[in-house]
Amino acid sequence: MIEYNESLYVSKDLSVREELLKRHHDDLLAKHFDADKISELLDRKYYWKSMIKNIKEYINACDICQRVKMKRHLSYDKLKSLLQLTNSWKEITMNFITNLSSSKWKEVMYDSILVIVDHYMKMMRYLFMKKTLTVIELAELFFEKIVLKYEISNNVKDWVLN
Repeated sequence: MIEYNESLYVSKDLSVREELLKRHHDDLLAKHFDADKISELLDRKYYWKSMIKNIKEYINACDICQRVKMKRHLSYDKLKSLLQLTNSWKEITMNFITNLSSSKWKEVMYDSILVIVDHYMKMMRYLFMKKTLTVIELAELFFEKIVLKYEISNNVKDWVLN
């Protein structure tokens, strides 16, 4: 028995090394650990040159690990910064909430809500509407309630062109 730094030195005999790898990797309690964990377990008691290389080779040859263990993520790309908005009402989203129970306001029945969100100000506007609203009526509603109120006429030309 030869010791190296308080660890048992394992000879160049491949059958002994393979048996140790099998006991620490293939065992039911070992759960097919990765190379770092197997290396940590073996380092506690054993030593041989090229141990980490042998561990990685053994794991790469393990049929179960190759079939079952997935890569946890794709390689990371560089982060891309988000577009910095400079003015309010330059970028908006519009969503319709439809099929609501009808409600009456100023003698008009409404059954839908148009939700408009300004991404710069994080401001939301809720406009009552009918589900049967036409595109022209929608444009008029938007112009009356948003464009005129928030004085965004300079941006309307940009929206139409884009």
